[in-house]
Amino acid sequence: IPIDIEVRGTYHQVAMFLDKLSHLERIVSARNLSMARAGEHNDEIILKTKCTAITYRYIESPPNNKKKKKKRKRR
Repeated sequence: IPIDIEVRGTYHQVAMFLDKLSHLERIVSARNLSMARAGEHNDEIILKTKCTAITYRYIESPPNNKKKKKKRKRR
């Protein structure tokens, strides 16, 4: 399941966000990460970071009833 994400913050804030993302209960990976300067705030450089978070889910397949063996008749 892909999720497009855009966040703004200092380099440290973005790194903390990605760290928390990696510690979620389900598997999440960040792909196509790009960072660009978005401005300054209180003498700190603010980054505009974009990425695609990919998460996975398990889909249980229905029971396979086709494998039932047919009873043979004895002659």
